[in-house]
Amino acid sequence: MHAVNRFSTVVLDQQRLTAAEMKAGWRAGVQPSARSAIDNLGGIDAVHKSIQLDLAYEEYCLRRENGEHLIAADFVAQFSQISRTLRRQIEIHNALSERGVLGDPEDLPEWPEPGDEIGGFLLLEQLGQGTFGRVFRASEISLKERPVVVKVARHGHHEAQLLAQVAHRNIVPVYSASLDPEWGLTVLCMPFSSRATLLDVVELVHRSGHVPSSGSDIASAAASVNCEDETLTLNSSGAAQHATFGDAVAAFGLQIAEALVSTHEQGICHRDLKPSNILVSQTGEPLLIDFNLSSEPVKGMPLGGTLPYMAPEQLNGFVKLSDGHSTELPGPTADIFSLGVCLFELLHGQHPFGPVPTELSTRDLAAHLYEAQQSGPCRVPESEALLDNRLKSVLARCLEANPDHRIATAEELVAELSACLSRGSRLRRLWRANRRLARITGTTLLVSLTCALVWFLTQPNPRDLQRKRASQAMVAEQWAEATEL
Repeated sequence: MHAVNRFSTVVLDQQRLTAAEMKAGWRAGVQPSARSAIDNLGGIDAVHKSIQLDLAYEEYCLRRENGEHLIAADFVAQFSQISRTLRRQIEIHNALSERGVLGDPEDLPEWPEPGDEIGGFLLLEQLGQGTFGRVFRASEISLKERPVVVKVARHGHHEAQLLAQVAHRNIVPVYSASLDPEWGLTVLCMPFSSRATLLDVVELVHRSGHVPSSGSDIASAAASVNCEDETLTLNSSGAAQHATFGDAVAAFGLQIAEALVSTHEQGICHRDLKPSNILVSQTGEPLLIDFNLSSEPVKGMPLGGTLPYMAPEQLNGFVKLSDGHSTELPGPTADIFSLGVCLFELLHGQHPFGPVPTELSTRDLAAHLYEAQQSGPCRVPESEALLDNRLKSVLARCLEANPDHRIATAEELVAELSACLSRGSRLRRLWRANRRLARITGTTLLVSLTCALVWFLTQPNPRDLQRKRASQAMVAEQWAEATEL
């Protein structure tokens, strides 16, 4: 099934240009209003989500800089299509502001923007931003403008070095890493495989408010996001088919757990697993990104991570440390907890520990979440009767506040999630995982049979061989008689 792109490159470029002009006017003193700007561009259904997010976040930042007190929930409610993404962006903004990362301009690098060139790449669109970097859709100038994703960061080389140790189909690889001397930033180049994140998928599959029932909902949601970009070749015919939505969630989590097995074996923990750091391919498969927090702590660097997805042992660092710095890093079980939060949201459409109050300070929010985690995940009555108890039990064990009671390793989680799959899904997964081996085995068997057949056909007929031997014996006998004469 081929999806149809809603936004051509020409339309996207025009919307970006208009949005940039509007933002320039706001910075010059015009009253910012992202909602009015979106309406002027044609309304929420006609404006690309990345443009909506860019305008909304710009308005929020400018109004905060002007001293306005904004209630995050009320502000986010204006933008229904990007509410989850915008809320997370505001959470990050508020956390960084309090920890001084945004408060001291002298410590911040000058970040490039769409239209700039850096490290041999032309930046086309900003896809995301975090504490230490920015992510862009870009084209690689020297390779016929190949579409790629570029991440620029202040401390990025260690991420490339870590990923070089791990090769897994569910981890986005790094093509190259270089330091751009003009910008003073590390440039990581990665394949542009999807623009859909788990955050988008959760929002789409639970938009109706009903419990999803189809095993193909995850792939369908990812395809609907990716079809907005004409640079992606879309074909969802290879999407995994599952009997139920619960099967699809278990299979999705299983693939992430397998990726964590590979990283944990190398001593690498992700430490910032969250929906926006999990891409979803057009076939519904997860792709892990952003291993920026996987290194050893850098002196003077703020404690990293995203509060609503942190394990209790991570949150405890924020509660105890007033300066937000730490020299202790969480271990593999923290990744298990964070993955449990992500899968709970995918399964139920809500956070396992209740609504996240974005108006709280970083330290108060950390304390609030830490306390909520001690009581375990909340019940979701409307979906409990429709979902497999075994899967809910596995997620509850992932979300244990005490690390000693939590699923201890990624290998154990792989086994638990595998057991949650229905027999049909297990067989399909086994076949998909071993298709390449099956092709190799089949080819080898075919070659062997062909060689055996050729050998058999080239062997002489036994009767012909018997006649030949008799003839040779007769000739030998006649020769012997002739020599006696």
